[in-house]
Amino acid sequence: MSFKEHEESSNIYDFLEKMALSEEKVQGVLIVSVLESLITERDIIDFAKSHMGELTKTLCENIEKANGY
Repeated sequence: MSFKEHEESSNIYDFLEKMALSEEKVQGVLIVSVLESLITERDIIDFAKSHMGELTKTLCENIEKANGY
């Protein structure tokens, strides 16, 4: 991964964490629009979680458990 790709990836995960830390409606958008789709991508979910912020990762893991993953 190039420096630019790493930086862009970091910016995305930072944005997701800001969404996770926002009001409940914004968290809902994060969950429905991003995390629920992401948990079905089993070949990349571990990589994605390793780059997520603390709250984003917790939300993701809660969704995984609720969906039997």
